[in-house]
Amino acid sequence: MSINDVMGFLTVSIGNGNKLSFVGDKIHTGNDCFISANSIDPDLDYLIFFDSRGISKGFDDSLVKGVLERLVGKKYIAICRPLNLTTWATLYNFLSINNINPKVIITNMGFVDFISKKKKLIDEAIRQIEFRFGSSVAHTVFEQNYLLNSGIAEELYSMVYSPKYLQFVQEIAERSNLIVLNTPTVKDNISIPRDRPTCFFSGIEQSNQFNRKIKGATILEFGMFDVEQTYDAVHYTVAGNKLIMNQLETYL
Repeated sequence: MSINDVMGFLTVSIGNGNKLSFVGDKIHTGNDCFISANSIDPDLDYLIFFDSRGISKGFDDSLVKGVLERLVGKKYIAICRPLNLTTWATLYNFLSINNINPKVIITNMGFVDFISKKKKLIDEAIRQIEFRFGSSVAHTVFEQNYLLNSGIAEELYSMVYSPKYLQFVQEIAERSNLIVLNTPTVKDNISIPRDRPTCFFSGIEQSNQFNRKIKGATILEFGMFDVEQTYDAVHYTVAGNKLIMNQLETYL
């Protein structure tokens, strides 16, 4: 079975007869999926492309809302978690099939690329990568067994990338002013309702190191977050979003 048999173009209407397309199995339908645009002009001012952390607990106090409030008079497309897994490959594929050339791209990609996952999710991420990048760019490695809420031990895997993956991401920085929000680090003993697996914490650092290698990109760093800024070691509280916005608004 070829990649094109399982990954297709997914179309989302954004009003006034305009549509945006994605490459994936299906559009994510959770509350953390958000797609909004006031223009599809090829020479767009801003493309905001976030994973679920752009929304976190809800839109009213979200990072994406804070960004949009500062884009008055600008042409923008804002996207949060359009697919179940939202990675650098998701963004690359989106740019490759839509006729837009944003002046500025603001994104927090990288985290989902490197955090360990169940095998089914890893396979989904690999299919996104192979759609444009080919079959030799990423492969999976076993990380650890992790006890789920059900009491069942689940095998977790992560992805290892060839240098070509960075080269493809580099193309994004060469076509637009790329601003990347690196993932805040957290202590491995952070007090959250459910402990994260050991490999989670190394995945954060790997994702940040990868992003720092993107030549020409502006990388924003936010240091270490605790329970005041993140409620689950991934998604942000109101205080966390404010801390991020304090650095980001300079570029809006």
